[in-house]
Amino acid sequence: MEHTSQASPHRTPVVPDAGDVVGRTPRDVPVPYVARWSSEPCSARGIAVRAEGTGLCYLDERHRDRDRHGVLWTRTPQTPGEGRPHFRSMHPARQHRAVQGLLCQVCSGPADRDRHGWLFLLPRTGAEPEGSLCTKPPVCRGCVRLALRHCPHLGDAVALRVRKPRVWGVFGDAYVPGPYGRVRRVPSHGYLAYGDTAAPWFLAVQLVLELRGVRHVSLPQH
Repeated sequence: MEHTSQASPHRTPVVPDAGDVVGRTPRDVPVPYVARWSSEPCSARGIAVRAEGTGLCYLDERHRDRDRHGVLWTRTPQTPGEGRPHFRSMHPARQHRAVQGLLCQVCSGPADRDRHGWLFLLPRTGAEPEGSLCTKPPVCRGCVRLALRHCPHLGDAVALRVRKPRVWGVFGDAYVPGPYGRVRRVPSHGYLAYGDTAAPWFLAVQLVLELRGVRHVSLPQH
């Protein structure tokens, strides 16, 4: 599944074990594992230019700030269940864990897989899904009905079986050097492939899959 590069001493962002983060709103609406809560703001505070001028760093950088490809990730607290859920936004570390491990984005258990591949539930866009880039983790069959019932952002959903979901790169923000060792964000979110020469100046917020071996399937009924 994964697009690998040369081995690196960096580890992926630390995240909680499966099953730790499923919550509910006061109106008893289930909150997906990957959803970010209002108590979990993404932050680029402390971002600066490396002393040698070769890319981004944190002034107090720790080994877990970079993934194993050496890409820098945004820092986000882990306080699920506190505050209000932001259903449109995914927590970077939990999204990373679910995508990397092909876990259900709702319950964080193993995603459904059969001989045709892993099950994905995505908004219908009209675009050809084969070879498309995707930041949404897959789902398990037990959570499909929950997602269809409670997630307004799915709209006219489509179910896909993906035989070869491959880690392709990251989604986030590019930066450029500023005066006095500071950095300035380029005002647009974008995708970056692992191995791209622009990686040293990129701050990741989500892991990206490339969907290969895609086929449309009927929405599971149970």
